[in-house]
Amino acid sequence: MSIDWSKERVESLSTPEILALQENARIRGFLNVVSTCDEVLSTRKSVRRSSAPRSASSTKTLEAECSKQLSDLAVYLLTKYDLSTASAMKNSFGVKGFKAHQVIAKNGQAKLGGDQRTGKVAIDRYISYRVRNEPISLTALLISKESDHGLVWQVLGSGHHFTNFQPYSQLRPYVTDTEGGLYTGGEEFIDFSAASTLFESVLSKLAPPIIQ
Repeated sequence: MSIDWSKERVESLSTPEILALQENARIRGFLNVVSTCDEVLSTRKSVRRSSAPRSASSTKTLEAECSKQLSDLAVYLLTKYDLSTASAMKNSFGVKGFKAHQVIAKNGQAKLGGDQRTGKVAIDRYISYRVRNEPISLTALLISKESDHGLVWQVLGSGHHFTNFQPYSQLRPYVTDTEGGLYTGGEEFIDFSAASTLFESVLSKLAPPIIQ
């Protein structure tokens, strides 16, 4: 946690992001960051903080908020880059077994990840893009409803895109085999803004811009 978490920076985060930051800071012993989060949260209404496990309803609320953040980002990126299936197929001609990624689900929301679908984690919502053998995804991941497992944002892809690369097995510690598919690993963040900035940076190298 090398970022300088000033009060101003914490205030720029959404309430779910602050709660996730606070939980992760508490785990790592950064008590000054925990205190700053408390100070900011105390000024916000309807903040639910507890050492007890999250209820099913509160987890669903957090999942809906994360899905909206991801889908809003996807809509924005679709105005800047050609993320169409046709474009990805054209630019991946000759790649055996290539399968284009729909950036978001058919209902316009973030896609439901397999780890949530199979019950391995509490939240696994993501957006993604692929061209050639270069996939990139941004995932909201909550491993457990227990409060000491905070929500994180993971940008996954090929290793050469990342400065602080971590193998997939480290980012998903519940994985016991060679799961990960196209993704070899990536980087993990507490705040959405940092994760989305990296995601767009990698995406801009893979997808053609939309010419106005």
